[in-house]
Amino acid sequence: SHSTKRRKVLFRFTIPALIGCFLLLLGKYVAFPKILAEIFRFHENEDGSLPLTTRMWADYPADIIYNFYLWNITNPYEMIYEGAMPRFQDHGPYAYVGAERKENITWSSDGKEVSYRNRRFWHFNSEQSCPTCKESDLFVVPNVAYAAIAYIAAHNDLNPFMSTVLDLSLLAAGSGPVQTATAGGLIFRSFEDPLISLLNSKMVKEITKTMQGTLFGIKLPEYPHAGLLPLYNNSYEPEYRVQTGQANPDDVTKIVSYGFKKEMEWYMGDAAIITNSNDGGFNKPFLSHNDKLNIFRSYLGRSFPLDFFEESSHDGVPTYVYRLDRDEYNMNIEKNFGMRYENVEGI
Repeated sequence: SHSTKRRKVLFRFTIPALIGCFLLLLGKYVAFPKILAEIFRFHENEDGSLPLTTRMWADYPADIIYNFYLWNITNPYEMIYEGAMPRFQDHGPYAYVGAERKENITWSSDGKEVSYRNRRFWHFNSEQSCPTCKESDLFVVPNVAYAAIAYIAAHNDLNPFMSTVLDLSLLAAGSGPVQTATAGGLIFRSFEDPLISLLNSKMVKEITKTMQGTLFGIKLPEYPHAGLLPLYNNSYEPEYRVQTGQANPDDVTKIVSYGFKKEMEWYMGDAAIITNSNDGGFNKPFLSHNDKLNIFRSYLGRSFPLDFFEESSHDGVPTYVYRLDRDEYNMNIEKNFGMRYENVEGI
């Protein structure tokens, strides 16, 4: 009969199809996320080796290209002797290929956190730099050490004797408002700075030791080497402590502390707080257009929010592009008050 045939169709096709759909939905929304969470969770195997995802995180298989642009002062004498505004000419990029490897990896007893130290490497890449860019290129740049001493003088009510001592020290050291250095020296190699050499000399250190760590009551800055990232090549960062994603997959690589600190004390504002950020290597799974990523950049001493920009692809793999808002470097807006210079010179 027709009712018997309908019953057979129901039991043979409809019910199995419904069960199959239910199992597919269960797999997609329950089992699959749990499988992915287990894959992306950072941990070590019983024999101490690292599974694939953790190994990729610990030793990135990709290089990072750092493009540096340097600015040359073209009117230094007019600026020093006539009070003219400095004119700059930019040159670059000076491209450095960077790599990093996590070492001293230590897991917490419950597996929810892991600590490590980043070891970073860079080498100059002439092919990806501008055609005329060489590490030996010379640049006339502001003398940061000289500016630091001027800043200290502006913040302290120096008596005539101390002002004379300061002037004579700068004169004897041959230090002035500007200095000439190579591109490589400015970026990674460091360069000889007479004032920094004087401040770090055995004589000055012995004098400050007798004055309780000051020079006639003035706390000198710790500035051992000149440059942007001086002698950082093949060096270690302070210790990171991050979440492994075991407690919550969305929190993978979320920072617990950096250098045993939860915020950067010299900076002010929300960007100083780093516990809501990750180290930039991994992000949570299942990102959407509405997600905002917070990335901590240690060499800038702050975190940055990134917003979704566009959908793209890399080698045929669909990707999301997240981009930093240009206003994050705008010190004139209120939220970035932590980046502002006090301008004690009133210029």
